[in-house]
Amino acid sequence: MTPDAPQVVGTYKKCAWARGRRIRVAALVGAVAVGGAAGAGCEGAPARSKPWRHAADAGAVGVSAAAAPILAGEEARLRAMAARGDTLTVWLDSDPRSLDPRVGPTVWTMRITSDTVFESLVRYRPGESEAQPGGYEPRLARSWRVGTDGREIVFELQPDVRFHDGRALTAGDVQRSIEAARRAAGSHDPAAAGRVGPLGADLADVTGIDVVGPRAVRVRLARANAHVLRALAEVPIVAAARASGAGGAGGGGAGGGGAGSGAAGSGAAAGAGAGASGAVGAAGSATAVGSAGAPGSPVAPGSAPTSAAAPGSPPSVSPAVPGVPAVKAGSSPPSSSSSSSSSSGPGSPPTAAWVAEVVGTGPYRIRSWRDGTVELERFDGYWGARPAVDHIAFRYEPDAAAALRRARSGEIDVVPALIREHRGEQGRGPGTTAALSPLRLRPPVLRYLSLNARRPPFDDARVRCALGRLLDRAALVRAGKQFSRAAGGPIWPGGPGDGPAMEAPPFDRAGASALLDQAGWRDEDGDGLRAREGRRLLLTVLVSDRADPERDLVLEQLRAAGFVLDARVGSTAVLDNRLRDGRFDVAFVEWSALSGADLTPVLGTGGALNFGGFTDPRVDEALAALRQAWQPAARWDGMRRLGALLAETCPVVPLVAPDPHGLISRRVRAAPVSGGWLTLRGAVLAPSDEAR
Repeated sequence: MTPDAPQVVGTYKKCAWARGRRIRVAALVGAVAVGGAAGAGCEGAPARSKPWRHAADAGAVGVSAAAAPILAGEEARLRAMAARGDTLTVWLDSDPRSLDPRVGPTVWTMRITSDTVFESLVRYRPGESEAQPGGYEPRLARSWRVGTDGREIVFELQPDVRFHDGRALTAGDVQRSIEAARRAAGSHDPAAAGRVGPLGADLADVTGIDVVGPRAVRVRLARANAHVLRALAEVPIVAAARASGAGGAGGGGAGGGGAGSGAAGSGAAAGAGAGASGAVGAAGSATAVGSAGAPGSPVAPGSAPTSAAAPGSPPSVSPAVPGVPAVKAGSSPPSSSSSSSSSSGPGSPPTAAWVAEVVGTGPYRIRSWRDGTVELERFDGYWGARPAVDHIAFRYEPDAAAALRRARSGEIDVVPALIREHRGEQGRGPGTTAALSPLRLRPPVLRYLSLNARRPPFDDARVRCALGRLLDRAALVRAGKQFSRAAGGPIWPGGPGDGPAMEAPPFDRAGASALLDQAGWRDEDGDGLRAREGRRLLLTVLVSDRADPERDLVLEQLRAAGFVLDARVGSTAVLDNRLRDGRFDVAFVEWSALSGADLTPVLGTGGALNFGGFTDPRVDEALAALRQAWQPAARWDGMRRLGALLAETCPVVPLVAPDPHGLISRRVRAAPVSGGWLTLRGAVLAPSDEAR
């Protein structure tokens, strides 16, 4: 896991679907962008990766006039430290560009506002084990029930819910919010529909939304599809007037959970590049990328209402959203107010009038966005449980070294992901370990090889599976400086396919050689190159011109196994066209999804993100069965069956899953991790006197 002017870092384009949803076609071998919206909503400039720097001696005698601003800044820092007791401060490594999840959302837009400022009807809780499979938790819906034929879901809303401006939540607000998202999903405008992502296909199954009582809404479906509930978990509910405006503009809704190449953010955002930005990535279309940059699920039909028992990102819309101005920090907000303070952050801040218009129903409301910092404050009128932390601040700092220094001094509580230069001693030194603890977000992101199954040699499952056994994933992890872990496929607890973890294929050259021999690809003359019926085992590989040690290691291992590689180097646009047209044999893809996503776009016959044209009726049947799996246990079992089929058919070759290493202050007593990000409403800080 929505883009705008994508940036390429290393060889990975740093874009991401809000909240975790996208598929970054990375050309470890060369990635490629698919979909016209791939460029919308990219994060701002990434954190600089300068090595550790030392601050000047603040105690030097004879301070000049030029040093006065520095001392004033230090005084401000000390004042902020004194007032930090009730504030959780998170390092913001790039400009969120918007704080409205329906307007050009980025990964940071969703991290800041999702489940804090804005709420959906339900919230997805990723699975942990067979005893605790993924499921849904109530948010604005206190209960819900699925019709006996699986073609309608009726939601009963929580009572006494109010927006931050004091207006009461109504069933009409919910109806308009879902309708706006549905219109975006069915839009003929690629820029709107593409940004919705694969979950948009699930919203397309929604045929109508009816108000069936003062606090009840019915969602009608064209067919039974349990993934619709997952999509609705990403739709922010806003007041009807605002929802109508967003809908009229052509967007607003769930996005996420699919794929969108290039949809990745920054190293700190979600995991040192979990799909480039981190954590969760929205999905829908793929975007060409270069190399591995820094790292970055129901109720039973006919059952009684399930809420507490049962246990991505919104698409961009036109900036002209009545009541919810689409303003990036640094641009002029649509307000008559001219008051605004100078900014040292991403740009000039929005006015107080603009901030007041960004309202949701969540436990926090936006207090301010200025000087590079977004501040949330607890909403005293919140309908649910009162969060333990009074304030949450997202502090913008483009310099990773400065951010780490501030974390050591106590100014920053959360560093989501260290850059690679800080992975070693600087991330483990005495000053760090005394004040900070390790943080592992484990975003639902997978890097894999897309294989063209439409033609030889990858139309043979034996060759595809042999490729998986030829790769030394432990060596790939080392090449990535331990910012990733070996992956067996898209399914693991909390992964894109939320279910029992698939085991990584063993590094087995002998077994791979036997499979290739069985498929007829042999080294007949002992020259180290394989051939069949006089034809060499030649692979066309899409390669970007960006440096990438992981990619180079994969290519080296393939050549050593007897493959002849025809590397096609080109620009993003060229690689994109080749990928979409199927003019390749191997391409490297990074898929950043929502946890519990529908895997059909990537693995199903004709899937929008099934670049290699893989098809298998058994896999299609397993994916169809998951659409009927409303119960968490049934979905977990369905994922187990699908995982076994994927291990047998090898539609893609899994490589690694980004595993960013972050830091969190020891004064943070609780900060639950879910779906690749922190559940901020559940954070708990140590008492001020104890923290000191």
